[in-house]
Amino acid sequence: MWGVVFPACVVFLFLVLFLFLFPDPQLQKAKAQHSMLMANLNRQGYREIKLHVILVGAMGTIYKDHTDKPLADLNLDYDKIKKLTHKLNEATLHQTCICT
Repeated sequence: MWGVVFPACVVFLFLVLFLFLFPDPQLQKAKAQHSMLMANLNRQGYREIKLHVILVGAMGTIYKDHTDKPLADLNLDYDKIKKLTHKLNEATLHQTCICT
């Protein structure tokens, strides 16, 4: 049913960035890149759109403000956040070892 608007729907956009430089400029760039998508969703009637950007640094660095906080905003408890960040760290390290 195209054109039907569900005003109670919340759209969650998740973006996991693996970065090698400073996090703040890359975070701003990611938000700018997704602003058009968010505007298009808004025009289609979705009024609540949340972008959650999770940053993981080189060699698995976890940025507390840019990783733990977005996960906490999703109402994940401390243990789930730690488990997920540990998995992100391991995946990054594994990928780094394969590429080098």
